[in-house]
Amino acid sequence: VKGSETDFQIFPNPTINQVDILSPFPFNQTIECKVTDVQGKIIWQEKGELLAIKEKMNNQLINWKSGVYVINIYTSQRKYMTKLLKK
Repeated sequence: VKGSETDFQIFPNPTINQVDILSPFPFNQTIECKVTDVQGKIIWQEKGELLAIKEKMNNQLINWKSGVYVINIYTSQRKYMTKLLKK
């Protein structure tokens, strides 16, 4: 089942170097996060608890070039997708 963007949000969007995550599931839930550029090239991928994923993503975000990224979050029951604009 695909989740909607209202179920899962990354903000601020656009961002410069840091994001926060609003999600319908607890921060200790294990998820997989895959970030791709608009051509589908994997930029970053990690599996772990949501809170740890957010912290690791923020550590990596500083190194990403300006542009549009597709954020895919996978849980055991759903897939969430949203776009992030990095300035």
